[in-house]
Amino acid sequence: MFLVPLWGIFIMVVILAMSMNHEDEWAKKTTCILIILMLFPLLNMTFTFSLLYLSPQGSLEPSKVGNLASEMLECASERLPTLSLHFSKIGDCLHDVNTYSVRPGRLPYMGSRGGLPQAFVIPRLDKKSVFVTKYYKESTLLEKSLIMIHECAHIGLGAHDYAYRWEPHFNNLTREEQYNNADSFMDLVLTYCAHLSKYTSFRGVGHNKRVFGEHW
Repeated sequence: MFLVPLWGIFIMVVILAMSMNHEDEWAKKTTCILIILMLFPLLNMTFTFSLLYLSPQGSLEPSKVGNLASEMLECASERLPTLSLHFSKIGDCLHDVNTYSVRPGRLPYMGSRGGLPQAFVIPRLDKKSVFVTKYYKESTLLEKSLIMIHECAHIGLGAHDYAYRWEPHFNNLTREEQYNNADSFMDLVLTYCAHLSKYTSFRGVGHNKRVFGEHW
């Protein structure tokens, strides 16, 4: 895990600090304070991420969610061949990631625009894990598959969250922003390939036919 090298660096710093000959009392106190300032954030990070990774683990392959998500990505590649490479990278992520079912008490502060998320990833630190919450478990098969496509757009494409499909400014994203927005790829799959599932709507949002091309 990525925390191991961080702890290794911290231990090396402590050993180096202890090996130094601090004749000045002020220098000793300063060194101790700096070590403590490094220790507390590291402990907090270790505790937070340990709770996430100690959660029940699963895989998308094989599973109904993974299978439907893969089928919809193949459909999207055929319907939108200019984006086939993007959908392929998202598909590769679906085959590789593990899922962790995180209880509410184990969730870190997310600061999400829409409240508690259904799922989240930490792509800068871990490209092999998707963390899901209780809201993910309450979702339909189609919703779960589209959520995984969204999260894998973060991992596979390095996409950001410039706008979610339910936000007013979603349709005003530039071409460059569309290519780097996770929900844009999810929305394309929903629009063109949701017919592969018996569930044809997102609860609370609806499946509205949209025409792409102006920015794509």
